[in-house]
Amino acid sequence: MGPQVRDVAGAGALTGFLVLGQLFVVWLVQTRQPVPPPLPPGSVVTVCLLTVAAGAAVAVRRRWPVVSLGAATSLVLVCAAVELSALGPGVALVVCAYTVATLRPWRHTVPILLTAAAAHAAGGILAGSVRGLPTFWGVPGQDIDAMITATVASYAIPGTVGFLVRRRRRQTVVLAAEAAARERGRIARELHDIAAHDLSAIVVQAGAADRLVDRDPEAAKEVLRAIRGQGRGTLEALRALVGIMRDDDAGGRSPQPGLDRLGDLFAVAEAAGMSLTTSITGDPPPLGHQTDLAAYRIVQEALTNARRHAPGAPVTVTVTCGDDVRLEIRNPLTGGEAGRGHGLAGMRERVRQPGGTLDAGPSGSEWVVVATLPAGGR
Repeated sequence: MGPQVRDVAGAGALTGFLVLGQLFVVWLVQTRQPVPPPLPPGSVVTVCLLTVAAGAAVAVRRRWPVVSLGAATSLVLVCAAVELSALGPGVALVVCAYTVATLRPWRHTVPILLTAAAAHAAGGILAGSVRGLPTFWGVPGQDIDAMITATVASYAIPGTVGFLVRRRRRQTVVLAAEAAARERGRIARELHDIAAHDLSAIVVQAGAADRLVDRDPEAAKEVLRAIRGQGRGTLEALRALVGIMRDDDAGGRSPQPGLDRLGDLFAVAEAAGMSLTTSITGDPPPLGHQTDLAAYRIVQEALTNARRHAPGAPVTVTVTCGDDVRLEIRNPLTGGEAGRGHGLAGMRERVRQPGGTLDAGPSGSEWVVVATLPAGGR
C-alpha cells in the first residue's frame, strides 16, 4: 500500500469516525435534555458535508500541504460564519498544520502558519459566534484575547510537534548515512587488504615459479603449490566478505582471521620470498572479533608495504601479549614511499575503532609500525 493510498484510507476512517461522533452528539443533545435546543433544518447534513470536506483536506495533505491547511482553515471559518458546531474542520486544521511542519523547512513553515492563524483569528472575530469550534476552544466571540490565544495554540502546538518530528527524521537519515559510510569503509578496507596482500603475493610467487621452471622444476612445483594454497585462502576471504555483505547467517560464513592465523600469514610471506624474523611472546588476552581481525590485518598490511617498498629486505615482526597486544613491524628504509597510499590510512582506522594507537614512520634507518590494541572490545 503506497503512502497516498494510506493517506486516503486513514482520512476516510477519520471522517467516518467524526461523522458518527457528530451524529451521536446531536442525538444525545436532542434526546437527553429536557428542553433540547432548536435544530435548524439541514444543519446536520451541512455538518456532515463539512466533515467530509475536512476529511478530503486530510487525505491530500502530503501532496498539497499548504492548500490542505488553507482549506481546513476556510472550513472552520465557514462553520463560524453559519454558526455550526463541527469537529471535523478543527481536527483537519490541526492535522494539516502538523503536516506542513513535517514537510516544509522551518523558515517556510512559520510564515505559512502565521498567515493561516491570522486569517483564522480575524474570521472568528468577524463571525462573532465560535461556540463549539475546537480551534477556538469554544470561547465566546466577544472574548478576543481568548480567541487569539486559542488560535495561536491551535497552530503553534501541532507546528512545533511537526518541526520536532521533522528534525528527528533528518537526524535518523543522517545517522543511517553515516552508518552506511562506515560499513562501506570497512568493506573497502577488507577488499584492500585481500587484494593488496594476497594477490600481490600470488604475483610475486608466480614470477618466482617462472624463473625456476627450467632451472629447478621441483622448486617451481613447490611455489605453484603455494600459489594454489594462497589462491584458496583468498577465495575463502572473498566468500566471507561477500557473505557479510549479503547479511547471511553466521553459520554460512568463513571465520575471519585473527592472531591465531599469524603463523599461516608468515608462511605465505616466506613462500613469496620475504625474509622474516618473527617473535610472539605471552598469551593473547581476550579480544573482540573486530580487534582480533584488526591485529591480523595490521600485520598483513605492514608486510605488504614492506614487500612493495623494500623488496628482498629483511622484516622483523614482534608480537607482545599482556594486558593488551603490541605489534611491531620493522624493515630497512630503501627510499620507497612507504607512507603513501590507502594502506596506512586503513591501519589507522582499524586501530581507532577498538580504541588502540598506531605509530608508523621512519626511525633511524628503518621503517617502523607499532600498534597497540586493548583487550576486550568488539
